[in-house]
Amino acid sequence: MVQYAQQQHEGGSSGGGSSSGSSSGSGSGPTAAALVAALAAAGGSVLSYVPDSSLLVAALPEAAEAVQRDTGAAMVALGPEHRLAPECAPLMAMTAAAASAAAGDSGRTDPTLQQRRRRLQSAAVTGHTHERQQGQPTHLLLQPEPEPEQCTTEPLQQVRLQPVRGGDTGGGSDSGGGNAGRRLVAAAGADGGYGLDDGSAGSNLAMARGALLRRMRVLPLSDEREVPVTLAGAAEHAARRRRMAAEEAGATAAVPPPQYELLVQLLPVAAVTADAVAAAESDWPAALAAALESATGAPVGTCVPLVSALRGRDGQAVVVTPQSEGNAGGAVSGARLRVFVCEQHLAAALAWLSGQPVVRWVSPRVALAHRNARASILTQSGSLTTAAYSDPVGDGSSSAEAARRPYWAAGLNGTGEILGSGDTGLDLDNCYLSDPRYDSGTVAGQLTPVTTLWPSSQGNGAVWGRPGDRAWRPPDHRKLVQYYLPVDCVYGDDPGQGTAGHGTHTGGTMVGALLALQAAPGYNGTVLTGAEGAAAAYGPLVLAAGSGAAPRAKLSFVDISLKAAAAGGLQGALEPPEPVDDVYLRLHWDAGARIISDSWGAVDNVYDEFSQAYDAFLWRYPDSIAFIAAGNNGSDALTPGGSVGSPATAKNPVAVGASWRLPAELGIGPRLLQVRGRNPAANPNASVSTELFRLAVYPLENPDLPKLLKIIPADAEVPLVVADPPDACTKLVNPAAETRGAVVLAVRGQCWFYQKVLNVLAAGGGAVIFVNNVPPMMDGPPYPVYPNSNYYAANLATSVISQGLGQWLLGNASAGVKMTLANVVEAAGPDTVAYFSSYGPLADGRIKPDVVAPGAYITSAGARGGIIGGVCSPAQANLSGTSMATPHAAGHTALMRQYLRTGFYPTGSPGDAAAAPFTPSGMLLKAVVIAGAKSLMGGLAMALGIPMGPPPDAYQGWGRLSLAGSLPLPGLTPAGFALQVADRGQFTASGQQAVLTGLTATGKGPISIVLTWYDYPADVNAASQLVNDLDLTVDLGGGRDGSPPQSLMGNNPEGALLPSPDRTNNVERVYLTYPPPGATLTITVRAHALPSRLLSGPDALLPQRWAVAAVGYFTGTLATELNPAYVRQGQIGTRGTTGGGGGAAGGDVVQQAAPLPPSPAPPFPTTAASAIASSTIPLAVAVQENAVPAGAPFAAAATTPQ
Repeated sequence: MVQYAQQQHEGGSSGGGSSSGSSSGSGSGPTAAALVAALAAAGGSVLSYVPDSSLLVAALPEAAEAVQRDTGAAMVALGPEHRLAPECAPLMAMTAAAASAAAGDSGRTDPTLQQRRRRLQSAAVTGHTHERQQGQPTHLLLQPEPEPEQCTTEPLQQVRLQPVRGGDTGGGSDSGGGNAGRRLVAAAGADGGYGLDDGSAGSNLAMARGALLRRMRVLPLSDEREVPVTLAGAAEHAARRRRMAAEEAGATAAVPPPQYELLVQLLPVAAVTADAVAAAESDWPAALAAALESATGAPVGTCVPLVSALRGRDGQAVVVTPQSEGNAGGAVSGARLRVFVCEQHLAAALAWLSGQPVVRWVSPRVALAHRNARASILTQSGSLTTAAYSDPVGDGSSSAEAARRPYWAAGLNGTGEILGSGDTGLDLDNCYLSDPRYDSGTVAGQLTPVTTLWPSSQGNGAVWGRPGDRAWRPPDHRKLVQYYLPVDCVYGDDPGQGTAGHGTHTGGTMVGALLALQAAPGYNGTVLTGAEGAAAAYGPLVLAAGSGAAPRAKLSFVDISLKAAAAGGLQGALEPPEPVDDVYLRLHWDAGARIISDSWGAVDNVYDEFSQAYDAFLWRYPDSIAFIAAGNNGSDALTPGGSVGSPATAKNPVAVGASWRLPAELGIGPRLLQVRGRNPAANPNASVSTELFRLAVYPLENPDLPKLLKIIPADAEVPLVVADPPDACTKLVNPAAETRGAVVLAVRGQCWFYQKVLNVLAAGGGAVIFVNNVPPMMDGPPYPVYPNSNYYAANLATSVISQGLGQWLLGNASAGVKMTLANVVEAAGPDTVAYFSSYGPLADGRIKPDVVAPGAYITSAGARGGIIGGVCSPAQANLSGTSMATPHAAGHTALMRQYLRTGFYPTGSPGDAAAAPFTPSGMLLKAVVIAGAKSLMGGLAMALGIPMGPPPDAYQGWGRLSLAGSLPLPGLTPAGFALQVADRGQFTASGQQAVLTGLTATGKGPISIVLTWYDYPADVNAASQLVNDLDLTVDLGGGRDGSPPQSLMGNNPEGALLPSPDRTNNVERVYLTYPPPGATLTITVRAHALPSRLLSGPDALLPQRWAVAAVGYFTGTLATELNPAYVRQGQIGTRGTTGGGGGAAGGDVVQQAAPLPPSPAPPFPTTAASAIASSTIPLAVAVQENAVPAGAPFAAAATTPQ
């Protein structure tokens, strides 16, 4: 890792200026240009950028020494600790704890409390989990939510919980027999002792490890025919292990233990050739096995490792190769290996793999899981009245339609738009998705082998192929342009196979439409042909509760629901074709889809290879926009780094949270638990105390035991007290009057759950809530059962809350705050964010989710089972989750794209002479979405039950998606409401800027100006993910009312006294609540720093693209050739003299930086055999900020004082 002079980085040129090696300050190290030039001369390559001014480079040891000598740089080798993902900590910690116990060392710090990226500028990245039954999706709420009730307004009744009957305690025996009062464990989650031990010194690690193992991908080996076809060598490996197991057991039925998958990314350098990767596949298993035996002191036996590369069409690993002389051919990521080892070998395998010089990154491979009529009214019109909520369809008249869905009424229904999605499959028998010209029952037989080849993004001429995949690409289906089925996935969307009908529901939410023909009495499902069929397929639609957001749009669909056998027996697991950027997302691009909607992901709140892949794809294909479900872990309150899961942690996609869609005037909402804190009156004679706070809580409750909302009477509250001692491992010493009938808070740790529960019960407690003792939430609820039995110690309500929330409550209690737990109904309206909606900000401070959309109680197409053809099914399903909000947002963005593409821009009237139809970039669509998002200020963030402030914030992001807030439409939006854009601007060097003028505020309402750019994908080991940094500044001239000029910076509060530039997000907004009338607006976009221009490879050669959207109350036209409306004015001769000027295609550039340095030369080529040897592999190097640590191995880096 090499640090260069940040002064040059920020000043004018990231790639130009002096190349002599001088710097702007004495002893400050080489400039970026000097460093890159020295590396190029030495045959090194620049792999990635790590903020704030460091580069990860690869060079042979002698080359690194030369760079150090010539530039004065100090370097340190990229060590094993920098190659391990923080998610590996529980896997590494178990062995460390065991070794510590064997050596008698009981003072070791629990590594799970210190999960951090092993980066040079380290920042905490804590994972989290959420209750999940095996086979259930991550981003979907399968359990039906209770119906909303009228909100609580009367004073609460003060009550105490009734004591648990003696017969329910189960006595005290550990034998598991005994009286009939005992309650048997019934929940599926209590497998393998999970949730039993409360986390003594070793069990904390065991719990964290167990939670991770349950999420990791497993190689199924009960039958070699079940292994994934795409996993090279897996079938032979499985057969070998089964033979070995049979020989050891003396029986043919023996099944070897499961093996867990680790993803190994190799250095993206030319020296790591395809032959070298093949050598790793053949040689590493034996070397790794020897290391495992050495570490454990036992033979590996049937646990011999498997190493398999991700391969291209020709069967070879796709690696980085030089494209031409002097070009290293670098890439975002290098070749990838999938390594499978048994559980007991994970720690040793991680240690060995991270020590290999060709390895860039090692991470556990976690399984992915899946995460609308009233909703469309709210999103299109901007509001939802009680009348429209009660009658979302109306009488079918044009006036009713215009009032409810004005953009549909204007002809914006998705015609000509294609959306892409990967999900659990589609029920093609559903009327919302079927076509009367096709017999859906025959589609399975029409899936044909895929021969498509996708070029590798690594710039080496290689291509990806998918042998075994099949696809159906009908020439003119009304809903589908393709149905793509990967080889290891199951066709259709059968809820009986664990899909929950998820794909059918999300697909219907986007494009679902019911034909009048299908809804007509007597329809018999006869396949229609010719003109009759075409007339029927594109004939009248019937508006129904399940109609999608873009009813005339089409869908590119990839069925990613793994066969249970290929997922280790897990139903509902998902796996998109890989690499995600080169294959999965390209599948949609090649089918014409420019809007992607994905409602799946992992629970880990980190920037991983999936996040990086989405960023990489959008960097290369800026015409696309991707929407990703933020996740349903909102109830894991106050988790460090937020609860948004990968790949929604990526920078460039739009992460979508979920809001409600109830009219506020109904005064109804969910029944929930609420902690109320009161300050005891300072005056003992005072009759009342002062209420300090109200906070909603959603404990993770044991499903077998009483529930808090059942035992606390409605509209009543009970005392909430802290156990003394806090861990409740010994008899409680709280006053009996305090704990009697109260809910008791106890800290997890030091003893068994059943012991804590019995101590609370003995003190008269009516329920217990455990405070988790590590940042990641427990993977399931506590199970207070006796050891070696299946019986509960007591029939006592038992649950757990997150560490962050629990510590906050404990802190208030220690400050003397008296707390109660209430059973209340909280009113929810359209400005309410659902309690399950995952929140931010992310660990690096980025704003996520980006927006919210309706995601509670969404009605859409429902799957009924196998696809048989014949008469279609009008089945509907009502589901909740960010999975539902995401396709809703994507579908309505299709209407935005159609608006811009068909000439509604800029006035909302395609017949206007000034109409300027154009194809928008995905960046611009993102900017328009965010600029017009409705503030939910004053609405509730239901996860905590607290009111939100102005956006952006951790729950609403930039607000709720609103077409009415983004797109002018006569008859709907107020007069004077306008939209202006600048699209596809580009910079090629730091210091360049574009000045956009021509707009004048009217003073009649707010103005929102948003800059978006698709950033270069971040290094997976970076503390912050922003690479290229642009700045938005809006200069507001003096108004006619005498108001003075002012200058505003992006993402600063309006009126900030000391504004500072945002160095974290790749979205910047300036919001003016009431700009003075007559004030001119000057919008400046500036390239503060473009570190991607320093890197090697084809991706780094691309310019930094950007887009600007301005919505609100102003007059004029953005005077730039980047604005189609301005171009149109020039064509029809109406362009005014508003100033600004057009400029080049990159915007009105008023300052140019010096040219970039040449690309680095490739490292010296090596043979396949020598590429595995450490002495000839280019050395990846890293530097500590401003210093090289004592005792660090020699490498090469430059440091600069900040």
